[in-house]
Amino acid sequence: MLRGSVNTALLSSFLLLFAFIIIMSTDYLFYLIPNAVLIFMLAPGLYRSIQLGVSLLSNIFIALGAVLLLTLLTRHFEARKQKQIIGYGDIKLIGVLFLLYPVWATTVGIWFSAALSLMVFPFLKIFQKRFSNERKIPFGFFLSVVFLVIEFFKLQYKIESLFSNFLSI
Repeated sequence: MLRGSVNTALLSSFLLLFAFIIIMSTDYLFYLIPNAVLIFMLAPGLYRSIQLGVSLLSNIFIALGAVLLLTLLTRHFEARKQKQIIGYGDIKLIGVLFLLYPVWATTVGIWFSAALSLMVFPFLKIFQKRFSNERKIPFGFFLSVVFLVIEFFKLQYKIESLFSNFLSI
């Protein structure tokens, strides 16, 4: 790997870490995932995906399919039960994640996020007064936590490879 591509990969990872932190804080505090942050995530993420050789065409179709399926399910439950099963910001975030990461990694990350939210949210309801009567889960927060950890470990690997390339010169 060339040193320039490593530096670009590091920059894209830092930008994605920053975006995940913004999503974590806004979804936790306001149940809101800003569209601007999702659009911001696309540039470094897609650049990195192209560098890594991720099949963008298949990821685009899978992302569109996931967004369409989740939107239809949410609309159906809203019409039938007057309940929202997942927020539209969470749906858009899942679509962006399917564009940025391999399908298997995104799927596993979503499952880990769901498991983490089921384990942690009851404690949030006990210890945080603002969640005590709340039935909504800030799922974007848990998605961001899981993918922040994934991105952090990828960043650590990139930094190690940068130093090993630097030391071998």
